[in-house]
Amino acid sequence: MDDMDGPAALRTLKQTPSTKDIPVLVISSFSKEYGEKLMQEGAAGYFEKGSMTPETLENAIAAMIGTRVAFRGAFGPQEGGRLLNPKS
Repeated sequence: MDDMDGPAALRTLKQTPSTKDIPVLVISSFSKEYGEKLMQEGAAGYFEKGSMTPETLENAIAAMIGTRVAFRGAFGPQEGGRLLNPKS
């Protein structure tokens, strides 16, 4: 990326109200420790380049979608980070 690195992009996404709830998967050549730091900053998952397969990526995406669908089922639709018509 030209204007900012990955961690800065992640921080920007997580600090912006309209994008803070978007799950972010990080794919990087850096170490697992680096990935753990990014996950503490809000990344939904981390993969080291070369160690991931299409199946592991597909499973991670499916898990994120499943979590989001379950959340919406429990709490109702959202708009701008706010719950609309929360279910009891």
